[in-house]
Amino acid sequence: MNRRTALQTAAVGLTAGLAGCASFDGPFDEESTESETPEPDSQNETDMTDDTDETGDDADAIDSDRVAGASFRHTSECSDPETASVDFLDSDVEAVVSGCIEGRNGCAVPVLVGGAEDGGTLRIEIGEVDFSDDEMACTQQIVQLGYELRLRFDDGFPDTIEVFHDGAEQSGIVETASPT
Repeated sequence: MNRRTALQTAAVGLTAGLAGCASFDGPFDEESTESETPEPDSQNETDMTDDTDETGDDADAIDSDRVAGASFRHTSECSDPETASVDFLDSDVEAVVSGCIEGRNGCAVPVLVGGAEDGGTLRIEIGEVDFSDDEMACTQQIVQLGYELRLRFDDGFPDTIEVFHDGAEQSGIVETASPT
């Protein structure tokens, strides 16, 4: 017998033999064509594909009489980890901190840990949090997470804004900027 013929016959026989092993969790409904999307069990569950999660007014996380409002959001993946930039807008009352922090796995998101002003320097701390639970499967690799923090000031800009990252691999100051 030819070896190719024997291998082809064995492959067909194996496939046919295993065909009966496939099963479905429930009865097949030919009339149902819509796919059902499960609703989140709680308000804390997040759609992992949504890259623009606004967290609302985050000014309470920053200890500064000068900060009148703050808005932090996860923007998307980024390519230059452990970096940040501070843009002081022309309005003299708003600054935008954009950056890229490393997360410990595919379920990590960037978070505004807090901030405080001391001696004219406003220090902003950005971290990362793994929001998975025991039932979630996450990629087990370091990921780059983009973020944006918009700050609104009452009494003008601080002398300096310092951005501190507490990432999966590194921690430290990644940017120091002054409005002038």
